[in-house]
Amino acid sequence: TAVQPLLRQTLWATLPQPMSKQAYYEALQRLQRAHLIQQIEGHFSVAPLLATYLAERAHQQ
Repeated sequence: TAVQPLLRQTLWATLPQPMSKQAYYEALQRLQRAHLIQQIEGHFSVAPLLATYLAERAHQQ
């Protein structure tokens, strides 16, 4: 399965606001530990279906 880049703006738009930077980074770590995202060369990537879900949710808000 191909991976898609996870844009910081897309992830930020799906998280409850306001959120501190610390909480944001903790959320990234939880997603990584759950194998929902992976970090490659300093960039986070997600599976295509999760990327589509996050992008659609960001547009709905």
